[in-house]
Parts: sequence; structure tokens; C-alpha cells
Amino acid sequence: MEFQFEKEVRSDKEGLDQLAKLEEKSRELRSETLKLDFTQTNFFDAHLCSGLGAVLTQVDKNSNKIQFEFGTEESKIENTLKRNAFMYPFGRGFLPDRYGTTIKYKKFKADKPLEFKEYLTKHLFNLKDMPEMTEGSKKQIFKSLIEVFNNPSLHAGCDHVFACGQYYPNEKHIDFCIANLGRTIHENVKDYLGSDFSKIIDIKSLNTPIWWAIQEGNTTRRGLHPGGFGLSVLKKFLGKTGGRLQICSKNEFWQEYWDIEPSAKRVSHLSSSIKGTIVILRFQVTNS
Repeated sequence: MEFQFEKEVRSDKEGLDQLAKLEEKSRELRSETLKLDFTQTNFFDAHLCSGLGAVLTQVDKNSNKIQFEFGTEESKIENTLKRNAFMYPFGRGFLPDRYGTTIKYKKFKADKPLEFKEYLTKHLFNLKDMPEMTEGSKKQIFKSLIEVFNNPSLHAGCDHVFACGQYYPNEKHIDFCIANLGRTIHENVKDYLGSDFSKIIDIKSLNTPIWWAIQEGNTTRRGLHPGGFGLSVLKKFLGKTGGRLQICSKNEFWQEYWDIEPSAKRVSHLSSSIKGTIVILRFQVTNS
């Protein structure tokens, strides 16, 4: 199977739709070869490697081979993917990050939150231009990111979580992405709400499954584990600091912008449906 990426793969509806199409089309591949064609692509948002890595892990798990076609030896796209260590597991090597703008791609076992904590400390919170925050706020954000990491093992029933990020100094923001290919938010919310689902969820009024999931205190966890604060805390922080929150699950793409005037909330639906959830956080930098 061959999949050709478009001219640009950005952190928007069109870019997420490409990842969803790839996941949907490759879902049933068994003992075949998947060829990813980047020859027509001149831009790829590096933090989206989290979503791409999740899809390719599923492809590899199903005994398929994965090939990359970039067109030229000095491909800008291949170099981007080498700098954040995405290509290394595929035997394509890596390039040094001379400018200190990469939050490297990493695949985690879903039951290893300590490794994710170390990763956050080393690669995200050590960035010199992360938004200023009090120690209390920093602990809250840290705890919230850990809850987002833990959600797949507690809610989604998947084995791995993927993270990656990129610092864009010219645009003065940091994008950080966490992805998994477990159960969708829609599936979890529908199972949890049961007969109340149709009473609470109303797509036309933007009361979508993702909307429900980011309300403070809402959680589909059962038992003694507290939850329901990770995404809502992150949402509040990003709102106060002029950031951005994007969440993609199934065919729903939820976006909230506080980096534009006036702030905006948008919900769109992809042409394909992707398993699991992709969460993208945009932090506005403080010094640049």
C-alpha cells in the first residue's frame, strides 16, 4: 500500500485528516508493505510525529514493512524527522539538534509513567522559554500532563503512548503532542453515560464527547482512581497564557484558541475516523 502525504501536514483539520486517513487505510494491513511518500511534501509539523508514530506502531505490530520515500538525499522533511529522533527506530539515523528547538519523539509503555515524568522534566520543562509559572502552577501542569499520559491505560486500553514537541522561536510558541491508538473519547463517554448520552451530548450545540471530557470533574474512570482534572487544568492554564488546545479523537477535531483575538472555539469533523486520541498543546513563550 502506498500513502502520499499532501504538500503540507500541519496541526490543523487538513493535517489531522491525513493522519486519520493513513490510520484508517492501514488498519487492516497484514504482512504487506506500507510506503509513505513525502516527495510532494514541503512542510510537516514535527510534533505530529506522535500521531504518525502511533499509526506506524500499529502497522508494524501487524507484521508489515514500512518504507519511506523523500525524493532527495537532502530532504527537508527527512532532516526534520531525523532531528527529533523519529527516524532512528526505522534505521534512518538521526541529526543533532543544533538550535535546541526539538522535544524529541519518544514511545512509552502505557504503564510506565515514571519514564514520562523524566521525559517531561528533561525535554519540556527545561526549555528556557517555557511560560513563566509559579511552583504551584508548575506542579499542577506537571500532574495534569501525567493524568493525560495515564488516561490511555485507564480508559483506552492501549499499550503505548507517544510524545513529541517542537519549539518555534520565530512564531514564539511551543507545540507538544501526546497520542495513543486506544479507545476513542466518544466510545468511553458513550459507555460511561449510557442512556444519558443522547440527553447530554448534542453536536449542534458543541456539546460533543470531547467537550464533555474537558469539563472539570468529568471522568470516565471508575473505582478509586481520581480523575477528570488533567485536560481542564491544562485548558485553564493555556487560556490564561494565550495558548491553544487541540484534541482529535474518532472523527472529531476540537480546537480552542486563546492566541488570537477574540478567542475562539471550533469543532470540525474529519473525513476519516482515527482510533485513540491526539492531544496538542500550544504554549506561548515568555522570552524570545
